[in-house]
Amino acid sequence: MDAIALLALGRAAQALSQADGDHAAETLVRAATEWSGAERGSIIVTTSDGFVIAAAVEPTARALEDVIDAETPDRFSHSAVSVAQASMQSVVVDDAAQNTHFTQDQYIRRWKPRSVCCVPMIHHDELIGFLYLEHRVAAGVFDGSRVVGLELLAAHGAALWACARLAERLRIERDERQRVEAGLAAVHEASIAVAESLDYDVTLSRIVHAVVPLMADWCIVDLVEDCGYRRAAVVHADAQKVGLLAELQDSYPPRPGSSQPAIRALERGESLLIPDLSDEEIDVSSHDARHAEVIRSLGTRSVLAIPLQARGKTLGAITFAAGTAGRFGRIEQALGEAFAERAALAMDNSSLYRSALRAIAARDEFLMVASHELHTPMTVLRLAVQSITAQLLPGAQEGVERMCVLLERQIQRQTRLVNELLNVARLDAGSHASFRDEVDLRQVIHDTLEMFSLELTRARCEVQLDLSGGLVGIWDPAQVEQILVNLLSNAIKFGPGAPIEIRAEVVGDVARLSVRDHGIGIAPDKLLSIFDRFQRGVSPRNYGGLGLGLYIVRRAVDAHGGRVWAESTPGAGVLVTVELPGALTERRA
Repeated sequence: MDAIALLALGRAAQALSQADGDHAAETLVRAATEWSGAERGSIIVTTSDGFVIAAAVEPTARALEDVIDAETPDRFSHSAVSVAQASMQSVVVDDAAQNTHFTQDQYIRRWKPRSVCCVPMIHHDELIGFLYLEHRVAAGVFDGSRVVGLELLAAHGAALWACARLAERLRIERDERQRVEAGLAAVHEASIAVAESLDYDVTLSRIVHAVVPLMADWCIVDLVEDCGYRRAAVVHADAQKVGLLAELQDSYPPRPGSSQPAIRALERGESLLIPDLSDEEIDVSSHDARHAEVIRSLGTRSVLAIPLQARGKTLGAITFAAGTAGRFGRIEQALGEAFAERAALAMDNSSLYRSALRAIAARDEFLMVASHELHTPMTVLRLAVQSITAQLLPGAQEGVERMCVLLERQIQRQTRLVNELLNVARLDAGSHASFRDEVDLRQVIHDTLEMFSLELTRARCEVQLDLSGGLVGIWDPAQVEQILVNLLSNAIKFGPGAPIEIRAEVVGDVARLSVRDHGIGIAPDKLLSIFDRFQRGVSPRNYGGLGLGLYIVRRAVDAHGGRVWAESTPGAGVLVTVELPGALTERRA
């Protein structure tokens, strides 16, 4: 190889080094063709479909058209490339038309090239492709020095090609990672939005609005119901297409056995991914021509339909749609399935919550009815006992009178329990109509003590009062009475034989009422829970009741915007304090 050829080879290698990855193959074949004196050249790579030309240099545009014809669509000698592939060495044919090894090659028989050279492009023992050159007129073009130079260029090109392929793989991996990260962020954000409400209809609306436009251009949710399927929610990123969505929802509801993606996903029980939805597929899945037109107008080129399943039950399906072909792939399918799982769980929780509300409403209705039904015979029975007691003659047997007193005491106890149930039912159902009026707390305290005079005497509880002036406020009279009745009842029950201290004062516009007993007290870890429903500070085996008294107190205090708390030392009694806003600094005339 002379100096001029070496210089030309160096320039070709330099040009190849300066080429970017996207044009490396083009630059290599052009540099090799010019340097070697070839008439035409190609870079050939191996794919699953066979040999494919990645870049080519043709002498003229006319020649390129001539090469591609119906009889011989190939643009190179398959025989030469196959030999180079098998041997991993350069194949040089000085006069292919006269070489018996290539007489059966269709391309050579058709075009009769004279000189052919096929150089394997190898990088780290990996076959990248082939540098293929030929001259149709001159024989012996590719001599030994030319082949050496071409092998150097091919090796250099193979290294650049391998680097370019690596860079492309890294770019694809980076893009996929970014898609996954963006998708995970979208799924996380959407999942938070979906889980914020327990209302079923709100949850459905948030599911579709969480998806668009983060994960799709438009989205629909179809539900499984006893009568079939129901389209429950739709949304589009383009506000101008709301009318089309309404038409889709009203005129083309999901139907069992149809080819709509959502129905296919539901009936197969697995996700359906259509990366590129063709016009033919739109026509097949549509009910009529107008339906297909609506689907196209909404922008539907990529579709992903996923069943919504929770606790082994299929609730419905969510369909993601985009106007760009290829928008959804395997990554988006995995992300969509992750979101669908969370959405289905939120739907299931909302459904369970709705069922629980219905059950609670039914229970509260039952409690109200039962309380009324129990209260009526208790009232009649109490009146009857009082009448018997009043009609006893002075000389009546003492035992009969004692039994009547016992009966009345038990009737009062039963009546109090029934009233507690009725109050709780009213509070939970929200049916207690709050009536606010001017209330004299001092008078309510005295009336309550008179009501409990018999119980106080029997329990040997002396009441000590410390009542300041001006104990007047705007409150619900019935609820204030409930507060006093339940606090005094607990003090008598848990502190028999000990004094009860009742203190009331006004601080600013807040009335503060406290009731202290000197009974068994409450453990510190139960001071907060005793205001919950059916909670007790002591074992129910030793003390009766339903555990509703202090719960009713708390609900009544909450209704007034006040607060209540308890303080206790086990064995030293309990102090319960209530604060009620609404005290009057000056009494109304």
